[in-house]
Amino acid sequence: MVRLKQVVARAPARAGVDAAWCAALIGLTLGYHWRYLGWFGAQRSFGDSDFTNVFWPLHKFNIQEWLAGRVPLWNPSFAGGLPQLGNTEAAVFYPFSLVELLLDGRGGPMTGIYTRVWLDTSVATLGMYFLALRLTGIRSAAALSAVTYGFSGLLLGYAAAQISYLEALAWMPLGLLFLDRVLTSERWLANTGLAGLMLAPAFLGGYPQMWLLIPVTMVAALAAAWGRRAAPFRWRVSLAAILTSLAFAVTLPAIQLVPGMEFFLNSYRSASPGDGHGYAWHELAGLVFPGTDGDKGMYVGALPLLVVPAALALGAGRRPMAPWVATTILGLLLSLGDTTPLYELVFSHLPFGLFRNQTRNIALVVLSLSVLTGLGAASLAFRWPRLRRVLAALPILAAVNLVGVNWESNWPIESPFVPTIERFPRLVQFLTREQQRERMRFAIDGPKGFFSPQEAFAHDLETISTEVNFQIKRSYDLLSTAAYWRQWQLFNVRFIGSTRDLTGDGIVEVPEARDGDVRLYRMLYPLPRGYVVWDAQVVHSPEEAFRATLDGSFDPGMRAILEVQPSSPIFRPRVSEQRVQQIAFAPGEVTLRVEIDQPGLLVLSQPYYPGWKAEVDGRFVEPLRANYALTALPLPAGDQLVRLRYEPESLRLGGAISALSLAGLFWVLVVSARRPGAEDVQDSGTST
Repeated sequence: MVRLKQVVARAPARAGVDAAWCAALIGLTLGYHWRYLGWFGAQRSFGDSDFTNVFWPLHKFNIQEWLAGRVPLWNPSFAGGLPQLGNTEAAVFYPFSLVELLLDGRGGPMTGIYTRVWLDTSVATLGMYFLALRLTGIRSAAALSAVTYGFSGLLLGYAAAQISYLEALAWMPLGLLFLDRVLTSERWLANTGLAGLMLAPAFLGGYPQMWLLIPVTMVAALAAAWGRRAAPFRWRVSLAAILTSLAFAVTLPAIQLVPGMEFFLNSYRSASPGDGHGYAWHELAGLVFPGTDGDKGMYVGALPLLVVPAALALGAGRRPMAPWVATTILGLLLSLGDTTPLYELVFSHLPFGLFRNQTRNIALVVLSLSVLTGLGAASLAFRWPRLRRVLAALPILAAVNLVGVNWESNWPIESPFVPTIERFPRLVQFLTREQQRERMRFAIDGPKGFFSPQEAFAHDLETISTEVNFQIKRSYDLLSTAAYWRQWQLFNVRFIGSTRDLTGDGIVEVPEARDGDVRLYRMLYPLPRGYVVWDAQVVHSPEEAFRATLDGSFDPGMRAILEVQPSSPIFRPRVSEQRVQQIAFAPGEVTLRVEIDQPGLLVLSQPYYPGWKAEVDGRFVEPLRANYALTALPLPAGDQLVRLRYEPESLRLGGAISALSLAGLFWVLVVSARRPGAEDVQDSGTST
């Protein structure tokens, strides 16, 4: 009877062979991504997509802030201003952000972020190699799993274009590798910490929907380890290991997760439930025919669909494969969404129901099938040793299949990405001159993608438009209405870029800024960034504040809508003078000099958001929420210096948790090194 054994537990390491396989896998990923990197000249791009319009600008803003000596906390350049650290898509503390920072200004305009994609793909590929090597004991089977995962349509296609998706998936195999060592070894302390450390970047990458798959795969790893046990299985130790690993995985990146949770609770998505949109039944043909599902996301190649069923049908390695088969089925059911009644009956009541587009859960299928491919191939080779020579060729066949199918993924067919400054130089230069004269915002009126709002920061511009998925709820409520004029008033909009004629009352075209089909319009009566009013209407609920703010009779230049009574009285003089001068401005900091002859209320087109602190002549003043979504400060009469700074308590709390977790991890590793435990349990294997 042939046994399937763990190579790490039973055989001496063959470092040279592993190094050769790793070099081949890294070389293959580099060969695929080389055309994007632009280290030595021309650079291909992913085309006009979220990658170029959302992720690249967010990452470039991070770089700008780090180079300026600031932590990227607040991004004022789009949607009226958003917390950058709290926006998980920005992935401020993701490990490979350092690579982008070091490569800034080298190669092509996107060399840094494309290098990051290549490194993420390499981590995913190598992680799956070593995970499958531990589970199968055969290096060619491990390489087959690695190619299946790293070169799947999901990781090379959709996940690469949505880089936060890729970064959530890249580290899962490594986390599962160390978790498996915990589950089948007496030396569980260090491996538990390392499992958490490997899973932590998945939380820093910024794709919360994929975080739900981590505990699912951990349970699958637990069941698989139990299936190939050689001694009485230690359930309590195993469950404790999973919980401890998860604790490290969540607390190590708390410096980013806590501000992210704060942003989620203050975003429109917190009150907007997910949906059950999933694949239709016929789209499951994408498992066999790439592209049938619309984006090749579920295609892992032809070999898994041949090897896995053959191994199961011939009874080869059924017990270690069963948990991963179950996980594959679960992933398919999740990705079908409300196509099956299970979504409404079960999944919608779980955290999966918080997210939109359940098709993204196909990642669970891709990961599980990748593991199953290696297990199935190894099981067949153990039962029929003559197949080992055939097995050695399977990674090459899989690579040819997957690279050939995905070679054109994300390539622009007709219109490669061109930065906004190159497409509309006259418009951008005009807006830049106006911004230097006085802080203001502009709006974009037109189809998505014709002017990327996230690029505004590169030219020190600000806009109320955005393409990101998370926005501050109250800002979103106002900016998503059809009351455009009121939006422009409240958010200090002075110019509107559009592809259509907007000329009308209070709006005139700026002919010298016209750039091709794009016209620029000026508001004749805009409100400044900060101004003082002497009249306030106090309402008693957010709904009432929203209605009053949009009321046509409301003049925001003369009155403010408040939801709490100000501590200082506001006089209503018949005639009063004000002088509001912008002294300094930087992301997360605003300084104004205000001179008024009567106590009044300073209204700022600054979103009201937790963490903003205000000082008036060095004296702390509690900001008020005004006009539903903005910030106001009660001021006494006189000449005074007003300073607002974004200093979120969530950053301090998250940083403290991360520091304690890092100290705990260091202690775990030191203790484990000083007191080494027993060697891995010598499994007798599983009958095949």
